[in-house]
Order: sequence, then structure tokens, then C-alpha cells
Amino acid sequence: MIYTLDTNVLVDALRQPPELDRLKAFLSWALPSTVLSSVVVTELTAGARIFYPVFAPGALFEAGDGHAGQGNGEVDITALETFLTGTFQFILHKGEATREQLNGDFRTRNLGRFLLAGKTQPVSIHEVLGVDSHPGEELPWVIIFDTAVRNYTERRFDEADHLFRQVIKLRGGQDGPSEFYLKQITAARMSAPSAESGWDGIIVFQSK
Repeated sequence: MIYTLDTNVLVDALRQPPELDRLKAFLSWALPSTVLSSVVVTELTAGARIFYPVFAPGALFEAGDGHAGQGNGEVDITALETFLTGTFQFILHKGEATREQLNGDFRTRNLGRFLLAGKTQPVSIHEVLGVDSHPGEELPWVIIFDTAVRNYTERRFDEADHLFRQVIKLRGGQDGPSEFYLKQITAARMSAPSAESGWDGIIVFQSK
């Protein structure tokens, strides 16, 4: 008996490194997360686009485990393995213009305003959180994060510190942007900026 199967060629494993200070503690590449890993979504075929945050400066990218067919989630650990040579295009998106290009299809959060190395004007940077399956419905932890950033910008460090820690707790003990801001708060407290110092809450990156 001869069986004929329709193929749906895709790459299962897409990976990038997590935050550098968490690399040693990263236990498994198997489960999908914010660093991709074994994504296993049948829509990720030729021509598909996927948006993810980049955590590590100079991050590399790994792709592999080609499948000629499988179900979403590969829940029975079964797929039609195949050899693939893929061509990938990577575009690093920064700023408000990028968020507008998402056309409301994806949920984002504003990470604040940053002055990037080589630039003369600060930009707002947004993190893509995923598909917006409930338009108009804000995530509670995103609202708290927005308030924390506003407090940081207005130099209310105690309030900002408390709210960033609340976001980390709500996100299961880990949130890279909140942890980044906590470090910024520590540095700002040590420098003790005065009201006349021109504090504007903009994060300055000296290198790319």
C-alpha cells in the first residue's frame, strides 16, 4: 500500500541567546519562550514573519530541525524530518515607526526613551509581546510597567523601584526590562542628580 502525504515544509527550532547574565542559568532550549527555541508552529513556513525581542548585544541566531510536516506543537513528538537549507532575513527594528508598522496586530509595550550611540535624538523603543488577540484590553503588568517608567522619568525612584519589582513578581520572577531599570535606579541614586542637573529620564547608550 502506498500512502501520499501533503508536505508543509518548515523549520522547527529557532533560537537566540537570553540575557547574558542569565545564560548559565538557562536550563533548556526545548520549550518555546521569549528566546524562541522549539517554536513548532505550522504557519512558520516560507515567507512567514516573526517578531521577537533581542536580549543580548551582538546576538547570533540558530535555525534547524527541518520538518516536511507536523502538527502544531508537535504534541505527540512526531514529525516528518527532512533536510533543509533556509534563507533568512533579519531586520532590527527600533522606535515608534516600527510599532506603527505592526498595524495593531501585535501587542507591544513602551520600554521608554533611549539615546542610542551615534544618534542625536532620543527614540521610544517598543517591545513586541505577541499577537494582540484581545484588542483594547491592556495587560495589568504592562499598565504597572508604564507607570513605573513614568515614575522613573519623573525621578520618583522609590515609587518606580516598587512598581518594577511588582512587574517582576507578576511575570513569574523575571522581566528583563524591569531588571534593567532597577539597575538604572541604583546608578541614579548613587549619582544623586540635582533638580538643576537637567534630568530627563532618557537612557543613554554609549556603545552599540
